[in-house]
Parts: sequence; C-alpha cells; structure tokens
Amino acid sequence: TCFDLDNAIKDAAIAKDSAECQSLQDAFTPTCSFSIPSNPCDVCPGRDVSFNGTAMHMDKEMKCPDIKSRLSTREEADGEECLAAQQEVSSCCFDQCHICEDEEEIDAELEVYYNGKTMKCTDVDNAFNENSVFADSQQCSTAKEDFRDTCCYTAPATPCNLCKRGTDYFDLMGINYVSFMDKTQTCADVSNMMFKREEQGSEACTTVHDEYFDTCCNTKCSLCGENGLEAGVKVNFEGRSMTCLELDLGLLIEAGSEACESVTSQFADQCCYEKPETPCRICNGEGVGVNTEASVLYLGTNTTCDSLSNYLGSREEQNGETCKAAATDHYDTCCYERCSLCEDGKSDWETFVQYEGKSIACGDFEWILRGQNVAADSDKCSAVKEEFYEKCCYTAPSTSCNLCYVDGQYLEVSVDAQVTYQDEPKSCGSLYNSLFMREAADSEQCNAAKDELA
Repeated sequence: TCFDLDNAIKDAAIAKDSAECQSLQDAFTPTCSFSIPSNPCDVCPGRDVSFNGTAMHMDKEMKCPDIKSRLSTREEADGEECLAAQQEVSSCCFDQCHICEDEEEIDAELEVYYNGKTMKCTDVDNAFNENSVFADSQQCSTAKEDFRDTCCYTAPATPCNLCKRGTDYFDLMGINYVSFMDKTQTCADVSNMMFKREEQGSEACTTVHDEYFDTCCNTKCSLCGENGLEAGVKVNFEGRSMTCLELDLGLLIEAGSEACESVTSQFADQCCYEKPETPCRICNGEGVGVNTEASVLYLGTNTTCDSLSNYLGSREEQNGETCKAAATDHYDTCCYERCSLCEDGKSDWETFVQYEGKSIACGDFEWILRGQNVAADSDKCSAVKEEFYEKCCYTAPSTSCNLCYVDGQYLEVSVDAQVTYQDEPKSCGSLYNSLFMREAADSEQCNAAKDELA
C-alpha cells in the first residue's frame, strides 16, 4: 500500500533532495498523494451514509463509508467528480433515525438502556446508522419516545453557571463529590450538565445553585472567611466610610494572599462573628420547611420567615435561648411539613409525566413542591400524590426482578418490541427497566409479568 511504501522510504533513510527521492516521487505521487479540499465533498448532502451499504465507485464495488471517506478527503464539493459521485452512489444515502431533532443537542455523557445493554446516547445514534434504522420507521418513533427526554436538550441562550453568585464568578472545585440525581457525582459533572442544559436564572439552575454552591465553588478573598459577616456595620477603609458588606464585596484579591491577610486581620473584630457549631433552625426537623411567603415581627422589625431563618441560622446555636424563643414564637407561622411525593420511597427519574403543562421527570417533584411551599396536609399535596404516586414512586427491592431471566437462563431483551402492560403501551426495554428498579424477583408482579410477556 501507499502507507507501507511511505514507511519503507522512511526506514531506508532516503535524503529528501536526492535523485532517488525524486525518482520515487515521480513514480508514486500521482497514485499516493492528493490535495486536501478546502470545501470537502459530501456524498449525501443533507442525508446520512449507510454503514453497511455498498455501491460501484471507481469501477469497483466499495463500502459506502469508504466512498464517503475518499471523496471528503480528496474532492471539492463543487467539483465534477463529487457531483458525479452523488448521482452514482445515491443508493448509499438514506434518512437515518436520530434521537434528537435538528435544533437539539445530544448529551454525550448520559446513558440509556438500548438493545440489551447500557450505552451512551451518542452510541444509540451510531447503532441506528450501523443498522440502517430509517427516520420514518416505527423503531425510530419508539426510540425517540423512550430516550429523547433523557438524551436531548436545547442549548440555553445564557447557560447556567453553578459558581456564579450575583455578578461574581467563583472557581469550581470540580473534584468535590455531591449527591445529585440520586447518585454520587463530581461538582464538575453537575456544573457541566447545568451549563449544557439549563438557562441561568431558571428554577432548575437556581435550585441546584442553592444546593451545591458552598460545596462546589471556591470564593475569592473573604473578609471573614468561615465566620459570619456583620453586613451593616460601618468601617473606614483607605479613607472611605463603607459597610463591612461593601468592603467584603470590594476585595478583588485572591484568598490567602498577603493583601487579603492584611485586610482581614485589620477588620475581623469589627466585621466578623463566629458562626454557630449547630446552627439555629426555627423549623427544625426532617421534612419541615420554611414558608418563604410568610412574614413575622421580630425584635420590632417586620421580616420574612426565610430571612429570619437565615439570620438566626448564621448567628445562633440550635440549643441557645435566642433560637428556642424564636422557634416558640414563630413556628406556627413560619414552619410547615413539606409535601413529599414519594416520602421514604424513591423517585423514578426515568419516568416522565405531564405536570402543570410541562413534561418533567418524576424526581423533579421534590424540587417543585418545595419551591411552591406545598404542605404535606394540603389539598394540592393530596392531589399530586393521588395522580402521580403509583407512576413515580417505588421502594428498591433487595433482589431485582429480571423480566428476561426465565427457567434459569438470562435471555436478551427485545428492547423495541411493543407490549401493553397494566393497560398502557410500553416498549419491552422500558418495561424491563421499570420492573428491575421497582419489583422484587419473587414478587407476584414480577412473576405475572414474566408469565404474560417474557
């Protein structure tokens, strides 16, 4: 091959300007060399190239991907050979199934269960190409229904930045670990997902920011470090009168630097206070939330329950008299038992439902209900549970149901086959995943599904 010839010439150490080199170039350059096109030829413009197809090209039968590779590396898009090949090998072109629409992006990091195994969303698209799955096929429609919500997204105009607070940007501590979407992930993974998929300021972005900012983001020089900041106290700095908050925000210097150490030591006594070891929570207890819409009178000042909770949490100990008095006085107004769709069970993140006009993952209910201050004893909580509990919630079994483990043998899952289960149409792949997560191997539900559908 030309490649072998080139290696042989290098091994022989033939000088570049020698007569022998010139002779070899004259003999083999027309066959082995080509100019890289500025506008490469696309043999199937606007369509996809069949992975397994073949066609006649250059007087011989070639695989369609090889034809595409040759033309794209050698021929200009408006050249005669390219235009002729487009007519000649049109049998190589087809409208391939893609999980995502043209205006959507496919998430290369997320995985789904397809064709009997777990694979990345991009690999599913590759499998469609290898198996020549057409865009107008039933197989394509089923795959889109199963995977589009997970795999596809519209790139945000202003991406969510996990480590942006106000107008300030902080460094991401990417190797820190957090629990996100029911599994342990790095801060880098969380940040990348939010940046790719969510708008800055959206409910999802705000919720994740509030939950993970302290763990994932490294701030600049802080006047009080881990201690609390007396925001309203006035101090003099470089001849100017300003609040401790203004001084802290204006410290555009690196944490740990000499300049940072100098300023913080100078104003620590005036601006800083020691944070409690066990912060005060006026709405203390598992599943108890603060009503962000309610207000109370505290020390002669009207304030929201949310602000009061934050203030006391930053300064007072849980067992301190101040905290106990505030909890006694304002618990009934400020606190409520949060509505939890699945309570002690697990949310099925792979199941999507329609709620308030939007398609959401079942796992999103916890954030949404918390953000709406929905109480456990409210009519809205009861209505949500009545409509969505069976669809969204489950208790993980100790030994999972494997639909295709029959008579001691593990059988392949016919992922795209369609069945009716509990009066709802499902693909076998979706049903397999649902039973595996929700049902025990020895349960009546598992055995009934096997008897009916395996």
